[in-house]
Amino acid sequence: MKRVCEDVDKGKLPKKYERLGYGNFPLHIRFCARTFVELQQKRHQADYDPQAETALTDALSAIADAEFAMTLLADDEPEEREDFLALLLVGARD
Repeated sequence: MKRVCEDVDKGKLPKKYERLGYGNFPLHIRFCARTFVELQQKRHQADYDPQAETALTDALSAIADAEFAMTLLADDEPEEREDFLALLLVGARD
């Protein structure tokens, strides 16, 4: 999922997605993809770095980012949302 989100966030999808029929995603989908990657990195740091400390304001900011991304996704055109979610589920082979 991380790799797919990184590819979606680039704006122009790599050739490997062409055969799946996916074009480029709009900015709000790209924002959701970027937010996923950023939040996953923060979660990994919190889970696996014993030296990591998270301030309450950082945690609240991460929650707000996740909520905003989910709101954007929920308000999106069903076809675009379904394409993005399907791509997250199946990905693409190189």
